[in-house]
Amino acid sequence: MTIQILKRRFVDLRTCGKVRVSGHFEIFKNREGEPRQKVAEFDNLFLNSGLNLLGTIANFAMCQVGTGTSTPTVGQTALDNFLKSQSRSTYVSLSGVDGNGDPYCEVAVTYSFPLGAVVGTISEIGISNLAPPAVLYSRALIVDMNGNPTTITLLPTEYLTVIYTFRVFPPLSDYSGVVQISGVNYNYTSRAVNVSTASAWVPNHGITAPFGIGGVGAFRDMASLAPITATAPNGVTLGLVGSSLDAYVNNSYTNVSRTLFSQTVANHANMISGFLLVGQIAASGCSFQVIVDPVIPKNADRTLQVVFSVSWARK
Repeated sequence: MTIQILKRRFVDLRTCGKVRVSGHFEIFKNREGEPRQKVAEFDNLFLNSGLNLLGTIANFAMCQVGTGTSTPTVGQTALDNFLKSQSRSTYVSLSGVDGNGDPYCEVAVTYSFPLGAVVGTISEIGISNLAPPAVLYSRALIVDMNGNPTTITLLPTEYLTVIYTFRVFPPLSDYSGVVQISGVNYNYTSRAVNVSTASAWVPNHGITAPFGIGGVGAFRDMASLAPITATAPNGVTLGLVGSSLDAYVNNSYTNVSRTLFSQTVANHANMISGFLLVGQIAASGCSFQVIVDPVIPKNADRTLQVVFSVSWARK
């Protein structure tokens, strides 16, 4: 992290660890007028292409099914043998705690294939943001309850329904660093926040946007770190300012946001002691709090630019 003071202060902050992501499939079939029956449930492999897609668009708009049988590998970008695709019909966001006690937020997306749209045997499945030949976020072989590859046979009289759950695990450890302003060291600590609120961490599929930070709020009056379940750091806010993202660098699995507090914004005699960083507003998640010590002076003759990076990886 670096800071320069002339007429502008520059603050470069890193996140507290990587955000972890995973995916899960549930497959159902039924005949007209009959209830759905779950025929398979399993995790997916989140591909390198999917991790890259999160840097530009987090939108699980399309489900693809096929007849391929190769073992999924992270370098794949497509199904072995594509058969049919279907756009999403509904989605819902939730939060919870997994079997290890780790909090997560998730979005469950439903894809309802029309009656008879898929006829025959399917053995592989994937998720993309567009119809083929768009690259995949994830791919999986259909497996049985023991994890062995299997197939599902669909008749012309049957519906196919898929629910794909994308789960985000916020980092649980703090990240600390030091920046320098005009020869003075400033210590900072970042921590995840709002981890029990799904909208703070997972994509809103009403809007397509990349994974990363969309706005930053400054805090005054000796702000302090709050628990990860809080909505903001302890302190008094000086207002939220929208952020812009640098162009995503392929294979970096990191987005860098820049937020400019102009000469008329976030000025206060008690100075800036912390920040709240929220996701791509109304679109995609990630929420962090950052505390700075000592406080950063900010007045009407100075601007302040905060640069914050968010990184992610498969769980």
